[in-house]
Amino acid sequence: MVCILGIEGSANKIGVGIVCDGEVLSNPRRTFHAPPGEGFRPTETAVHHRQHVVSLVIEALRIAKIEIDAIAYTKGPGMGAPLQVGAVVARTLAQLWKKPVIPVNHCVGHIEMGRLITGAKNPVILYVSGGNTQVISYLNQCYCIFGETLDIAVGNCLDRFARILKLSNEPSPGYNIEQLAKKGSRFYQLPYVVKGMDISLSGILSHIEKEAPILIKSGKFSDADLCFSLQETVFAMLVEITERAMAHCGSKEVLIVGGVGCNERLQQMMNIMVNERKAKLFATDERFCIDNGAMIAQAGWEMYNCGMNAPIKECTYTQRYRTDQVQKTYFNFYKMKQIEVFGHDELSKKISELPKDEVIIIYFVGTKLEETGKSWCSDCVKAEPSIEETLLELKHLNVIFLVCNVGNKEEWNDPNNPIKMDNKFGVKCIPTMVVFNVEKGCVGKEKLDKDEDFMDSGNVVYFIASSTY
Repeated sequence: MVCILGIEGSANKIGVGIVCDGEVLSNPRRTFHAPPGEGFRPTETAVHHRQHVVSLVIEALRIAKIEIDAIAYTKGPGMGAPLQVGAVVARTLAQLWKKPVIPVNHCVGHIEMGRLITGAKNPVILYVSGGNTQVISYLNQCYCIFGETLDIAVGNCLDRFARILKLSNEPSPGYNIEQLAKKGSRFYQLPYVVKGMDISLSGILSHIEKEAPILIKSGKFSDADLCFSLQETVFAMLVEITERAMAHCGSKEVLIVGGVGCNERLQQMMNIMVNERKAKLFATDERFCIDNGAMIAQAGWEMYNCGMNAPIKECTYTQRYRTDQVQKTYFNFYKMKQIEVFGHDELSKKISELPKDEVIIIYFVGTKLEETGKSWCSDCVKAEPSIEETLLELKHLNVIFLVCNVGNKEEWNDPNNPIKMDNKFGVKCIPTMVVFNVEKGCVGKEKLDKDEDFMDSGNVVYFIASSTY
């Protein structure tokens, strides 16, 4: 049992959460509210965070009633002064309690919490908040950004329009925009700016900021009409680029995360698109969409389980920390162990060292090229998303995932290649995935869901993939 305390304080919310093996034990937070018509300033926000963070740590521990194993905190991105508060507290507690420290990417925290709460496996992710707007998918051991805003984030756009209308900042400007938009009925045409997989929002904001006072004064449009029009336009752009990413990835899942993700109208519009594609939408409510400590604890839990804690001197903070800068290997975050070998001799040696009752998933793949970092086998490259999705389904099982590099193209095409000649593996082409038992050899080619009793016993039955090589 691994329990992680997470500290989030990248913007106007300071939160402390405790997660233990996928269960959220506590998640208190406090929000700094600026006066109507104003945004929150870094210095004032940091003062607020310093005033509340210690009491939040005490509250989280009191609710959870459990010993923690490590401390995670938001390294970035975010506002410098508020980020500093979380980093200093995390370092202090780690040294006081003699616990490891785990710096977490704020964006990855949102994604991992969304995956935990909804059960999404390998979705296209729409990450929408006050500071970020990105369409993301997991590929090649990192989160890849397929599209993003070219200027301001969608949450920033909505918040700034709320200031023009002098809406309250409590509970949040975006929430008040959403509620006002529900009363709107007349649509005002706004610029619609989608550029490939990216969007631009600054022009839309400038236009509506300039025209809103005139339109409202003339009586042609109400505050509610303009909120409705802004939401419909911006959300349609987000749905469009998300659908393009789905088509590109071949995904049947969409996960919405970030503070704007709890907007009901955005979820409705996304759900219409997803249903048309016979796919599935995943989203959470404000407890987990909005910045919170539990999301940092969950990402920290995953990192802790693959040894990704950092020395105290490296536990800093940064305002710039992109989602695609984070390397992430799913296999290591769960029970599954990952081993890599090169060629038949290494494979045989490694198998001989493993316990006889161990179940091994062996993935035979063409060796990667130094210049590209990808396999020379084009089918192996194409198979990567499917392989990753398969392994996510097996994450809860205590098995070994063994990657066997079969060699370069010339070595693999040799008819006397020892891997091809070894009948116990039955490998004639790549990529091939087999489930292997030291005593029984290859133990099956059936789908996982066809034999639940076999899975429950700790064994695995899966399939053998094939290609043209």
